[in-house]
Amino acid sequence: MSGDGFTAMTIRNDISRDIISGFAAVTPTLAGAWRLIDAALADLPIALAELGRARAELEAVRLDRANLPQGRRWGRYRPGHSPAARGSETPCQPFRKPRTSLSL
Repeated sequence: MSGDGFTAMTIRNDISRDIISGFAAVTPTLAGAWRLIDAALADLPIALAELGRARAELEAVRLDRANLPQGRRWGRYRPGHSPAARGSETPCQPFRKPRTSLSL
């Protein structure tokens, strides 16, 4: 889900809360039930913000992982290409250029 989807959900949530407030004003005998529904709707922006942070973190981790050379992904160097075998202290070169974005 993109940021636009989050924005649309937040707008629908705000409209729903306004409708619930109107129902609560018209039917005071059900005020307790309307408060419970309003409280549940109030949690949505917090959950969306947390989900957005988690998605951004996951995308960063995936991009970092995609840029690791194949041998380094599994905690080992390519066979015959270890730093000691090459006579250097630097790790092996990546198989390709680093990615700048992931296409999912």
